[in-house]
Amino acid sequence: MMTDDPNLFDIYHRFCQEIKSGTKDLYYDEDDLVIIFDLASDVNDSYAQLEALMLGRRLYPDSEELALREGLMINPDDEKALNAFLETHSSRKGVLWDILRLKAAHLNPLEAISALDKMLDEVRFTDDEEIIQYANLVAFYEAHNWFASNYERFIDKCEYRDTALNEASLLLEDIDLSVSISLLEELSRIDPFNADTWLKLSELYLYAHRIEDASSAIGYAAAIRPEDTAITEISTQIDRYKEGQLPTDTASEETTLTPRVNDLMLNNDTVGALKLLQEYEASYGGVYHNAYLLIQLLYNRGDIKGIIDYMERQRPDDAPELRMDPLSLAMYAAALLRAGRYQDAASTAKQYLVDADTVSTSLLEKMGLAGTKIALNYIITAADRGEWNPDDDPIVESLK
Repeated sequence: MMTDDPNLFDIYHRFCQEIKSGTKDLYYDEDDLVIIFDLASDVNDSYAQLEALMLGRRLYPDSEELALREGLMINPDDEKALNAFLETHSSRKGVLWDILRLKAAHLNPLEAISALDKMLDEVRFTDDEEIIQYANLVAFYEAHNWFASNYERFIDKCEYRDTALNEASLLLEDIDLSVSISLLEELSRIDPFNADTWLKLSELYLYAHRIEDASSAIGYAAAIRPEDTAITEISTQIDRYKEGQLPTDTASEETTLTPRVNDLMLNNDTVGALKLLQEYEASYGGVYHNAYLLIQLLYNRGDIKGIIDYMERQRPDDAPELRMDPLSLAMYAAALLRAGRYQDAASTAKQYLVDADTVSTSLLEKMGLAGTKIALNYIITAADRGEWNPDDDPIVESLK
């Protein structure tokens, strides 16, 4: 639910205050509880969501809207719980129930795209929640690339264009930054007094290095919500960019760095992407979130010395390898191998394999590391021999 309607937020905030203060005999009508749940969902307030559902069960045990939202709270990966819930409500019909059943089906990629396409052909989304949940279904099946070719169809099938523009922009943010920006620009014209739209638009302008546009957008956001700390932080960050400085807040900078690098890479500007990452690294002496981006760029450019220098520079922590992406370690070990530092290559690969087995407890994590482990074991074998075939690249399969 995308809204700046103060009356709706008043209901939500009053509900939160009452449940936290232990108010007895709470009463809200069914529609209010649905609004509270949806607003709580927007801000990831699972406590308020659960409290709204529990109150709804007591006051409106036959409510289909609240039953549906109970299903939406079930983790789709908990197949047993979700299927049991859907079996209990097998007679329920409607777009949102269809979306929930598609999540429970755990389709393969081709089946998922076929189902998404079929729904887009057959359905008109007539309320906010249908629009939001369809977008969530696209994200659940990681069908962003398919959506990039179908976002206009999606928007045209939505009764509430503002909500559709917002959801489409979120889905396309990492796929096509320029389209994502254009959708938010249209949204800002439809609803010029929504601070969240201006804030997000400012962030995307910043990713695209459109600093003056970012400054203008954050100015509108600040005029609407002058006390919002998130708006103030972005405004300060933009001012630093204007002065030619990187922000001093490392965590904040890392959240904007990856999209900026991706945008340069999409434009085949690998030199610019590498320069940006190296400038950041020089300023802050280490970057966990973007280490893989930097090392992969260096590896693809054949800059073996650059990888080794990066990994071996002094850092404030005494075990930088443990905070790197697994492939970063594989490429570092491969660089050592290609530089003829066989003992270092073998010890790096062996140590990481030990650490990975220690920290990776779930089956999913172990499966995710499988390809990297194959590469690392190859490196160990070649390093123990003290030779390797320069035509073999132990990282190629892992990078696929």
